[in-house]
Amino acid sequence: MDELIQITDKPIKKNWGELLSYIFLPLLFTLPVFLAFMALFLFGVVNLSWFGLLLITVLPVCFVFTFYFYGVKPRKISLSEIGFYPIRFKWWWILITIAIAVTALVVIYLVSTGSQKLFGKDIFEIGRSKSHEVLFNDLMKYFPAWIVILGIGIIGPLGEEIIFRGAIYTWFRRYYNVSFSVISSAIIFAILHLNLPQIIVGIIIGCTLALVFEKTKSIWACFALHAIYNTSVVLIVYFNIF
Repeated sequence: MDELIQITDKPIKKNWGELLSYIFLPLLFTLPVFLAFMALFLFGVVNLSWFGLLLITVLPVCFVFTFYFYGVKPRKISLSEIGFYPIRFKWWWILITIAIAVTALVVIYLVSTGSQKLFGKDIFEIGRSKSHEVLFNDLMKYFPAWIVILGIGIIGPLGEEIIFRGAIYTWFRRYYNVSFSVISSAIIFAILHLNLPQIIVGIIIGCTLALVFEKTKSIWACFALHAIYNTSVVLIVYFNIF
């Protein structure tokens, strides 16, 4: 487990510019695409749902390309150092992943319904971002479930795991212990989801994924957990299970 501390033989000098570039450069690179979608929206060519499609597909791709061209390539970081180990597949991974995803959804559901009964208000809806709700509803309305699952359940999680665990968490582990790295990377993960009222949920999920990465040293294990969780949420909303 401690092998992640020695990710590089370079001097232990914190390069905060590297970390900030992983976070902000992708947003900058996405801006032209966002402005183009905005223009099309204002002229009535596309509807609001396309902004949701932009957020869940283009932005993760920009994060990954930024990490590769600014981090992996110039710094000669091997793919194994960021979790791209050869897949050593074990069937029990699927069972554990499903169990964790289902448990997280059940806990969120119980807290939600419990807060409604106790306080008359869903704690997860307090200050909920209406823009996120509108975008998600539009995605479900204008696109078939498989497209939403492809974006939210596959492309999004893969891109996020590469950048948040492969890049950001690995950067923290280069200089700090497990606890600080897990919490710090989880906070960044939650904040960059741009849904501050539900930041606690994001931090919990971020901590869980960081711990899985620390334990397995594999980006694929984190991706599987993240993908199953996101896909479960999409299916629950799509089929109105709860």
